[in-house]
Amino acid sequence: MKDDKTLDSMETDMSERLSRRNFIRMGATGLGVAATLPLAASVAGAGAGQAPAGSSSANPGEIDAEQAAVEQRKASLESALTSLVSPLAAGSSVASATVESIAVDAWDRGVISVQDGRGRAWAVEVCRRAGDDANVRPVAVTEHYSLFIRNGANGSTPTEQQIGRVVAVLRDRIRANEGSQASVELPTRKQLWASMNYRALKG
Repeated sequence: MKDDKTLDSMETDMSERLSRRNFIRMGATGLGVAATLPLAASVAGAGAGQAPAGSSSANPGEIDAEQAAVEQRKASLESALTSLVSPLAAGSSVASATVESIAVDAWDRGVISVQDGRGRAWAVEVCRRAGDDANVRPVAVTEHYSLFIRNGANGSTPTEQQIGRVVAVLRDRIRANEGSQASVELPTRKQLWASMNYRALKG
């Protein structure tokens, strides 16, 4: 099992560049690239307080509604992800580590954060499984999901046995639960990369 430092650092940098407004738009449209909110065009000679003909401006009420929709979707995905790994939950002990949180990030991928007794932390990412996932090297798979580790190591460094055991437990819980609940609407790994334009940035 191997990690990917290049992807980790790129993803962190990309996330930091997401403005709050772009995050709202991105969440409301799923995995599509964040759209830009319409801004009133500046027209020479336009009177004070007047919007130029044909221009549009962001409606605060519309933004609030979109933000509420994003938060509702995120809460729904996190609830489904928590059910997928149940009875594990935040605070649960697993393979000599503790589950710190079960969340969905700005890219709609599942992120299960764990920490061991020595304070070392890892993030286990959960994506929807695709037929060609072997090419993106998941550390574990179930019928419908692929699991990846993000821990800051370079791609040639083997994953520590402890986090490997944590992933094995998570995999087993997902296998036990996935047949009895609706599929969690997570992206595949390649959909995630496409939404981030990862290949273009890398090469």
